[in-house]
Amino acid sequence: MRFRQLTSRRTMRFSIAIASAVACLTQAQAADRAAPPVPAGQPPAGWTFPATPYSWLPWLSGNATLKGRNLGVQLAPSQVLDALDWRGIPAWMSYLEARNGQFGIFVDVIYSKVAGSQEFARFRQGSLLSLATTAQVRAESSQLVVEFGGAYEIWRSSAGRGNTSIDVLAGGRYWRQSVAASAAVGVWADLSGLTVAGGRAIAFSGNVEWIDPLVGFRLRHDLAPAQRLTLRGDVGGFGAGSRFSWHSIVAYEAQLARWANVAVDGYIGYKALSVDYSRGSGSDRYQYNVVQHGPVVGLSVRF
Repeated sequence: MRFRQLTSRRTMRFSIAIASAVACLTQAQAADRAAPPVPAGQPPAGWTFPATPYSWLPWLSGNATLKGRNLGVQLAPSQVLDALDWRGIPAWMSYLEARNGQFGIFVDVIYSKVAGSQEFARFRQGSLLSLATTAQVRAESSQLVVEFGGAYEIWRSSAGRGNTSIDVLAGGRYWRQSVAASAAVGVWADLSGLTVAGGRAIAFSGNVEWIDPLVGFRLRHDLAPAQRLTLRGDVGGFGAGSRFSWHSIVAYEAQLARWANVAVDGYIGYKALSVDYSRGSGSDRYQYNVVQHGPVVGLSVRF
């Protein structure tokens, strides 16, 4: 979120990361050595451990409810970057997987913290405000999403130009959010449920946590030696945590370098994450119904 919320200012770092990754991918075919071939119809034997730090720069679109007040969420990537909170760690994203043959386990971590956001907090009509304007409202938020689970390969084919495999996925997605929005006291038509400090009325969610079960699939196809296309999707929630959530990513990977048993891959793709969660009622109601989607780029070290 970007409320100062939610998945860098870090604009320069992100731009440099993208430029470096693109340059490396362009040179990959000349500089890389292909990984050892996998026997037809068989998954690779032995344990592999890909560790992937990455950057994801999303658009955010949807709505949220904080202490019964409705907010519209519409953020562009440039606004997300501007609002990142550099008083601490503004963002962290990484993916880890351990795999042996047909079986694998994975953990995906996404953390972001934004502050001073005005664009995020656009109060909607009928949200118990009087005379509110975007400039009068400030918002900040933090979000942690930890996805964990297992993967099992159910199908593999070596027909055509390269191996193609399909995994089924099952696991969970842990969410923790903290959101605050404030405005001058005179802006609020109703102060019920709000905290008043320094001439401003503050709506604060506290830490909101839940876990969504998830199921999904992953398709991997070798486009050429040391080059792969991955398509992954899952759905979750089902009323056990959120009402519904989904996640999808498509990514192109290419090996950039290899030393003995260690390989470095670069990848670029597009990632989307959506959740619809709510709890409470009246002035205690909290809801977050937002889609995040945007480009993703990273480096993976496999050993």
